[in-house]
Amino acid sequence: MARLDYDTSLRSLLRPELAQPGGQWSLLLTADPGPDLFLAECARLAYCRFEQDASIAERLREALAHQGYEKLQVFDVAATGTRGFAAYDPRRRLCVVSFRGTQPDEFRDVLIDLQVAVAPWDGRGTVHQGFATAARGILPEVRAWLDAQAADRLRLELTGHSLGAAVAVLAASLWQPDRVALFGCPRVGDADFAASVRALAIDRYCNCCDLVCRIPPESRWYTHVGRCRYIDRLGQRPEHVSGRAIAADQFAARLDYLLRYAWRLGNAGARELADHSMINYLRAFT
Repeated sequence: MARLDYDTSLRSLLRPELAQPGGQWSLLLTADPGPDLFLAECARLAYCRFEQDASIAERLREALAHQGYEKLQVFDVAATGTRGFAAYDPRRRLCVVSFRGTQPDEFRDVLIDLQVAVAPWDGRGTVHQGFATAARGILPEVRAWLDAQAADRLRLELTGHSLGAAVAVLAASLWQPDRVALFGCPRVGDADFAASVRALAIDRYCNCCDLVCRIPPESRWYTHVGRCRYIDRLGQRPEHVSGRAIAADQFAARLDYLLRYAWRLGNAGARELADHSMINYLRAFT
């Protein structure tokens, strides 16, 4: 598979489902994307607006079937606007659930993001009130599907980008999945909540200067969960990197972006925004 180019466009940032990775509708149509790229692409595909067009759900079904997944179920919670999908691979008895992130043209998504007050979460500390509202809207439906359609599963994997990553974290705290892959994830809750998911296999990918990975600010109410997997300005994933090296890499990334891309019409205005684009997370796995 050819390496994806760094995408600076506002279009890919604001409408991840319209990005064409490698010129394809989905990277799941490739022969073997590998487990990391598979979950990253599922996080992007959750943005596909299947609630507006049944043909989009059918394309999603075909892409997942190419990787051996069946029983696609899409979720669309009208009350909160929370959406996502689930599918099941009967050969490996593996279920994947992907939650959709913030859509800037969806007022309910923006409202949820702005509800930064904290609220109790099922005896597991306190969490972002808006994220809790989104999760409580969709998780009962997903849980019912899991029990009905994937009751014999051996593994459960969760993924999501941005708001979808936050919902995946909250789901993980209740369901104890085998793996969670988060992309551009904000802080979700306090130290007590983080402790409740410490034993889980959570990979939290942070793409260089991604602004969303730094909000809400670190405080007594908010701290990150899982293992941080830093993606550098070149799209590489160093296994071990110091805080000083990250700071230097981010400085170089911001300066390069300012000189080469920020002033161009149609581009995101800052590296902090472009790095949140889901296709630039995909780039790190190609």
